[in-house]
Order: sequence, then structure tokens, then C-alpha cells
Amino acid sequence: MKKILLISVAALFAWAASAQDNTYRNTQTNTYRNAAQTNNYRNAAQTYNNNAAQAGNYRGTPSNYRSAVGPRVNFYTNTDDASVGIGAYYRYSFNSHWRIEPSIYVLTEKDSSVDINFDAHYVFQIADWWGVFPQVGIVGMSVGAGFDFNVAHRWNISAGLKYEPMFDSDRSNPLVVYVGAAYRF
Repeated sequence: MKKILLISVAALFAWAASAQDNTYRNTQTNTYRNAAQTNNYRNAAQTYNNNAAQAGNYRGTPSNYRSAVGPRVNFYTNTDDASVGIGAYYRYSFNSHWRIEPSIYVLTEKDSSVDINFDAHYVFQIADWWGVFPQVGIVGMSVGAGFDFNVAHRWNISAGLKYEPMFDSDRSNPLVVYVGAAYRF
């Protein structure tokens, strides 16, 4: 079962990385080349800049996209044999720094439950294609950190870890490690 889940995660990353919006990049490059071939370099640069402004930056920052949705896999290390949660999350950005993230996961362990989270993030943009963030649980108690890595025009990969205390049992290590992908819109 663990091998199947790890292969699924690897396939998720490969799919997200290959889902680049080639139409956007090819259109921008061809527009610039066609105008440049007519010796109209000023118009070519202006056309390219206008198209880039309309379509957003290829490795766009969060200010270009307000929302994102995608699949995620959580690894719960607080059990005897780490359990796995498979689910989805939604992100809404209020500005380039603040965003919220509700999520839901179904745990694959026998007699397990559903994990529902609602976190707030403050994103620090390290580069146009990479951001790191601390996170805190708005509903429930959790604290952690993660990062986003933009792999395509509207796709990113995120990973992180968070501490989720559990008061209903004597589990000693309530750490959750997660990986996922998101489509930004």
C-alpha cells in the first residue's frame, strides 16, 4: 500500500510539471518573432508586453491569482505505522501575503476518520516562482510552515509540515508532512 501511495505522489508531481501552458508561451514567442521579422522592434516589444500583462507572468506571483485548488497527500507520523491522508485543498489569497486554506483528507488507515483543517498563511515571496509561509490553524490547533514552487503558468507544487496536537489519545509525535499540487486561477 505504501509503495502505491508513493508512486501516486510521484505521478502527481510529474503530471503537474508536465501540465505547462505551452500555448501561452508559444503565442508570446511567435508574436514577438513575427513582429521582429517585419523590422518593427518597438511594436514587437509593446505587443509582447501587452500580452504578458493580460495573461500574467509565466512564473506568476500570488497577486496574479486569487484562488487555487488541488490534491494533497498528508503523512501522519503520530501513529505506530505512519498513516496517510488523501484529500484536497482550496486557497484564497486576500493579497500577495495573506491567504486562507480550508482542506479535507480521508485517512487510509483502518477505522480512521476524516481530517478537516482551516489554516491561515502569510507568504514570503523569495522569488517570482518560490514562496515560503508559516501557517497557523484557525479552526483547531496547528502550527507549521511550507513552501510553494511554481512549475508552470498556472500550476504549483507545495510541501510542508505542521504540528497538530491530539488531545484524545497518547500519541507522542503529532507531526504532519504534506505534499500536493495546485491549479491557480
